[in-house]
Amino acid sequence: MVEIINQNLVNNNISSCYVHGKLTSEEKTNSFNSFKKDKGKKVLVGTKLVSEGINIPELNYVILVNYLPQIHEYIQTAGRIRGESACITLWNEACRDEFSINSKCIVSQMSSFYGLANI
Repeated sequence: MVEIINQNLVNNNISSCYVHGKLTSEEKTNSFNSFKKDKGKKVLVGTKLVSEGINIPELNYVILVNYLPQIHEYIQTAGRIRGESACITLWNEACRDEFSINSKCIVSQMSSFYGLANI
């Protein structure tokens, strides 16, 4: 699914890169290096792997596929993107577990995570 979404972006002249757990280490490294070298690439498509320790300063859009993160993982992933940007999650019920984000209202979950009064 990650590769299909990435190919659709490319077919619509949106420069992007993808990673997922089934790629070899070399393929993942090549993909990230390609992303970092091409300043026109602003979209990263991937699975849970995208939320784990990736630092790409030019990143504007993250599309998480088949993964519904916990609130702290979502905050960490969204924090990787810069400026006018978005973190999009595409998931189905099979991705949900007891710790996943409640897809209905992320604001209250973020407030709770940071210990703030609900806004």
